[in-house]
Amino acid sequence: MNDNETMARVRVPVESLRKGLDLLEILCGPEAGRDGVPLAVLAERLSLKRSTAHNLLKTLCVCGFAGNVGDGRYRPGWKVPQIGRQALLGDAGVVAVTTVAAEISVALGEAVVVAVLVAGRRRVVARASGTQAIRVDARTADGGDRPIWSTVTGRVLAAFCGEDELAQVLQAEGLPTAGAWPGVTSRRALAAVLAAVREAHGAEDQGNGVASLAVPVLSGNGSLLAAVGTFLPGFRYGPGERDHLLAGLRSGAARLGETLARAGSHEGAAIHDE
Repeated sequence: MNDNETMARVRVPVESLRKGLDLLEILCGPEAGRDGVPLAVLAERLSLKRSTAHNLLKTLCVCGFAGNVGDGRYRPGWKVPQIGRQALLGDAGVVAVTTVAAEISVALGEAVVVAVLVAGRRRVVARASGTQAIRVDARTADGGDRPIWSTVTGRVLAAFCGEDELAQVLQAEGLPTAGAWPGVTSRRALAAVLAAVREAHGAEDQGNGVASLAVPVLSGNGSLLAAVGTFLPGFRYGPGERDHLLAGLRSGAARLGETLARAGSHEGAAIHDE
């Protein structure tokens, strides 16, 4: 007997809600992939009429928890990874991220910041100071109250989130100002530079004697989890150092992705135990 069959024996106050959650559970499972799950398969799995399954999925789509990819196929919506990020950043997640950020900082010798995107705004989760005698203060370089567009971590988060979540960012932050991201003050210009960030798989910036680099932290299915960035005095930033830092950041991002996945599993187990 599978979990759905077990649940079917338990009465719940709102049956339609459970059906919607059952659909969401399948959409978030391994069989969905990038191509999604056909409506016919979803209806059959839950013993639903196609019309019922379609109406439930339409509601999930309108609310952002499912997405219609065409040809009657569905996958998780843009709000699902956002909720996942919030869940991953419980106590266990924050401790784990802070530990890995410190390890990355020691490996690079420079200041490190890890940030996530929640409700259209950048949230700094962890900072580490670096080991160089002359170094950049992580809090000053990437403070939590700075506009998302003025930081490399924020630019990476905006570049790698989905369209609906980017709309949230624009609603919360507006377009970049000339001071936050010079030359990027229109939707067309923003789309072009964000595409360039995705192509480079990271963002970099130099100004006021500080060089900064950031890369995305992605889940196993390629969805955005976080961004990790490093900051250093501009006089140390040459081509060789840039390559070394990028390699270290990408290695650290992979470890952060694995760490967040484990932390998320622990959080889920703790919630289940309660």
